[in-house]
Amino acid sequence: MSSRRFSGANGDHEYLRAACVERKEAERTYDVLVSVMLGVNCRVGFLTIQLEAYRKDFELGDPPVCRYSTEWPNASVMGFTATLFNAQIKLTQLLRDSVLEWPDPEAATSKG
Repeated sequence: MSSRRFSGANGDHEYLRAACVERKEAERTYDVLVSVMLGVNCRVGFLTIQLEAYRKDFELGDPPVCRYSTEWPNASVMGFTATLFNAQIKLTQLLRDSVLEWPDPEAATSKG
């Protein structure tokens, strides 16, 4: 999904809806689970938004496949929900790039 500008009374709702749709599509396409974490930053007045993607068969202690972090507010003049949507788009792009590096599970189990 390409980034769009939602405005008006329902703009925030549309960004949240689009972020949820993008997350579900990424989870289905890349067979991962996406974790979204919001935190208070050391910088007063800033929130940290961190998204991580884990393989569905992960075990406790396994590192994420990829991670994207940003702060809000940031240098881009965007509302919070637009920043959240943008973060999900960036995570999906990282997942797309990461797939090329994943080992082929069938090649590891095939006998030649």
